[in-house]
Amino acid sequence: MLKDSILTILKKHRGFFLATSLATIFFLGNLIWIYKDTGLPFIGDDSRYLQATYEMYSPIKDGNLSEAYNRWETLFIHPDRFPRTPLFAMLSVPSFLIFGVSEDIALATNVFVLFVNSLLLFCLTQILFKQKSKAQAVFAGLVTVLLYNTMPGFLGYARLYMSETLQTTFVLLIVLFVLKYGKKAGIKEFFVLGIVSALAILLRFLMPFYLLIPALLLIYLQISNKEAKVQYLRRIVAFLFGFIPLFLTWYGNNLAAYIEFTKFTSSGSLASFYSLGPVSDPMTAIRFGYIIVTWLFGWPAFLLSMFLLLVFIVRLVKKYKQINFKQLLLDKRVLLLLTPIPFLITLFLSESKTARYFVPVMALWLPLLSYLSIDMIKNIKAAKYLVGFLLILIAYPFMQTIFGFLPRMPLTGMNPANAFYREQMSENLPYDFFLDAYKQFTDKDYRIYNLAEQPSFNDAQLIWYATQKGVSIKNSHEFSRYTSLEDGYKELEKADIVVVTNNPEGDGFWIEKYLDIAKYVRESNDFMHLVTSEEFTSGRSYSIYLSTKTFERISL
Repeated sequence: MLKDSILTILKKHRGFFLATSLATIFFLGNLIWIYKDTGLPFIGDDSRYLQATYEMYSPIKDGNLSEAYNRWETLFIHPDRFPRTPLFAMLSVPSFLIFGVSEDIALATNVFVLFVNSLLLFCLTQILFKQKSKAQAVFAGLVTVLLYNTMPGFLGYARLYMSETLQTTFVLLIVLFVLKYGKKAGIKEFFVLGIVSALAILLRFLMPFYLLIPALLLIYLQISNKEAKVQYLRRIVAFLFGFIPLFLTWYGNNLAAYIEFTKFTSSGSLASFYSLGPVSDPMTAIRFGYIIVTWLFGWPAFLLSMFLLLVFIVRLVKKYKQINFKQLLLDKRVLLLLTPIPFLITLFLSESKTARYFVPVMALWLPLLSYLSIDMIKNIKAAKYLVGFLLILIAYPFMQTIFGFLPRMPLTGMNPANAFYREQMSENLPYDFFLDAYKQFTDKDYRIYNLAEQPSFNDAQLIWYATQKGVSIKNSHEFSRYTSLEDGYKELEKADIVVVTNNPEGDGFWIEKYLDIAKYVRESNDFMHLVTSEEFTSGRSYSIYLSTKTFERISL
């Protein structure tokens, strides 16, 4: 009886079962990669989020919810660091409580979100294929799951402890909400939408820009009901009741500071550090397009997209006279096509260009790629060979990053987390070198100043690495590419411990000002005292200095 019931359920939901099975295979593959990769986080953002997760976990573990809320209100707000929105820091807190504090546990949680998103995308694909056969809908959904789990932008940022994967979850949830409840959403639905929207904006301040077109469509669908104004007012109030209390938990104190930060990064002096050239220069657009292709799409997926788009445009031109454009604008496929475009245009027109910001909305194009692939295979027999070949090229790099015995083909994307796992431990050595010296100092409130922020040695990674070793670093700062020489000299006057990278990475004005301040430290014998230095097999060497006041205090 039970066996028959299970078989009936599996038969009825066969497509979802297959999608879950495929997503599970990718999830387990990612767990293998995480376990085998012994390298440190690729960039400082990973470490910053990991440390913040630990800081939220600690009071919750102790049952001190008041302290947890106090930390939440000021999370990522620091006088010497750029603010970040706080929600992503909460993602792995439940995992830490269950499995313990570990970078691998946090990454496993992030790839589990990738698994959940795979199923949401499968459901979105089924909505697109409602008028097609069930077999076509299921196959297209499986293609969507495959693309999402293997393209560099989605796979790579899930293997990093970065928030793009969770941002994608909220984008998908809100788009699915619009598609399912657009016309019939009532007070309860708008209250829930308010809660979800508040969480989304606590995760990413840019979320309203991601969802501009779905929001406009929702407004249009609601107005088309032609209801009494009081009904619309009630829904707006319900939305605000869900949105405002959550929104104010963090933005209530920090909104002004965060808006100033966004101005600084998008059009202020900081933007120039991430500029690829003048916005009006066509070469700037080409450079940024290349980054999007290589970091987010990968060459096979980009070629597949261009091929399908070209054939689609040709067919659209042929049927131009038959198209009802008003009806077309309300088509679900058009919603998915258009939603990412406003933000993509914004990125190209912005002086500061960060390709990963496009990842959450780019996922909406995957069901369309699957739709066009199936449509192409159905109408052009030879297309199935080309589409199949490109899908294999898209998926194979994922397999070879997990199973080292497979023949290695060149990587098709530049995201480092989309590459082979790292087995070397040498990158840990500079941090061990510093901690060995730091542990000898009895006063753990010493102010540390790192010269300078480097991928191989940075403030964020130092704090997180120390936390994992059971060492608490509460007062650490660094000279970054955004720090002026004047501010750097002021920080040196306040520092107790100074770490100098003797052969730093970098070029241009950034490296010049760093070399100037490093030279100042080395030549200030009456101000700084060299304690220890060491050169590593990587060719990099580091020196640790103590300020005179700290040196004398320790000597006594």
